Amino acid sequence: MLGDLWMFLRFVAAIGYLVRHITLGLLASLCVLAVVLWAVEDLSVGQAMYLTATTGLTIAYGDITPKTSLGRLVCVVVGLIGLILVGIMVAVANNAVMRLVTERSAADHHPTRDGEPTG
Repeated sequence: MLGDLWMFLRFVAAIGYLVRHITLGLLASLCVLAVVLWAVEDLSVGQAMYLTATTGLTIAYGDITPKTSLGRLVCVVVGLIGLILVGIMVAVANNAVMRLVTERSAADHHPTRDGEPTG
């Protein structure tokens, strides 16, 4: 069980390495958009980051809402970027699970020296 978890995390790290630059770019753009919200919406930095995080993760509690047209537009862009980020995370996890299942299946079906399958 612990070995499977370790292998899964190893696969996530290997796949995550491939999309690292895309993910970092999207996170950086979310930070820039949080600064825009801070400036446009007269929010504190913490409130702007909170609004960006909840909107980007499509939680959006509604306790802080944009009041200006530019702020609303920024929140739409934040939501779209958030959907892309969540999609990337799901795709990476799905790929890691598929690699784990494939590797495990291959290991279970390869015979040992005795001619018996392992597992």
